[in-house]
Amino acid sequence: MVLCRPDVPETLRGPLAGGTTPALGAVVNAIVDALAELGVAHVELPATPERIWAAIRAARCTRTSAPAVI
Repeated sequence: MVLCRPDVPETLRGPLAGGTTPALGAVVNAIVDALAELGVAHVELPATPERIWAAIRAARCTRTSAPAVI
């Protein structure tokens, strides 16, 4: 059950609404864990392919002195 009323400060949400938030953190942690050997320490949400590639390029730049090719 979802009640969306602007005049009530404590709006009720359905039982599954709170279950999706922790999953986002788990997905990002899995991405960072998979890319840790490349030097990636952080990925911002939403973890789009462009952001993941940018994180890999940035990690390469900090590990070597070569500039990133964007």
